[in-house]
Amino acid sequence: NSGPYALAQDSEHVYWMDGFELLAASKTSKEAKVIGNSRSSTDWSLLERGGYVYKIDRGGITRLPVQGGQEDVVYDKRSGRKTPEAGGFTEDPYFADVMTVNPAGAVMWLTAQASGGLLQARLDNTGTIKTLASGEATSNFGRMIADNRDVYWIEPQTGTLKAVSLQGGKVSHISTRCDDREHLAQDDESIFFKTPDGLMRASKVGFKTSTLGKLPPTISALAVDESYVYFASWSQRSASTGSIQRMPKAGGASEVVATGLKTPNSLAIDKDCVSFADDED
Repeated sequence: NSGPYALAQDSEHVYWMDGFELLAASKTSKEAKVIGNSRSSTDWSLLERGGYVYKIDRGGITRLPVQGGQEDVVYDKRSGRKTPEAGGFTEDPYFADVMTVNPAGAVMWLTAQASGGLLQARLDNTGTIKTLASGEATSNFGRMIADNRDVYWIEPQTGTLKAVSLQGGKVSHISTRCDDREHLAQDDESIFFKTPDGLMRASKVGFKTSTLGKLPPTISALAVDESYVYFASWSQRSASTGSIQRMPKAGGASEVVATGLKTPNSLAIDKDCVSFADDED
């Protein structure tokens, strides 16, 4: 049996999916309980914002209240037809598993189309969908993050890290050398990502990039706190040699946080502990 793939957190709880159930564990008592049920067991992306846990599935984006209750549909894309995407097509209902939610509750996602993918957003609760960028080489993999001004994403086919304003407009190219399409992290001032040179930081103003230090060839998670960038790496062939490490935001050598892991897939960091999901435990 596989364990959870993604984690979400707020100040009091860590959240994850087990089958179709959303669970929450208290950060103080460590007690876990079921708080809701989803229409899908998919847990590629989970994010807590404003009292809801947002998730993506093969038909769209939904959210569940952390206090318990019914699941809401934020965006649905069930058409019953084949959806073209870069490199081929997928059978609907299918929806690119790339989405994010910014601190203000705006929801952004990528949609594959034959003529080029769309970056779309629901910026408020009116239900209005806005296209922020078009003609993008989207696919059903990747990573997006956003703040209250811009959205950032990695284009898997080209290894390009891009950005665009939540108001739309010109798409900026931050880096063309990303060799990890699934991991991005941010703080108020910078974006963190991986290239063959290692862990990179790009300023949000001007997109000036710098190398912080070396990384393993493959990482499975990336997260930040006030002082460090954390990353995880898998074991080989389901052994127990995976680890979680951290590197100063200013750059330098990494240090080990935890070892003896199998497949750490997601990290949730707060001032007291590092929570992680291990897909094989």
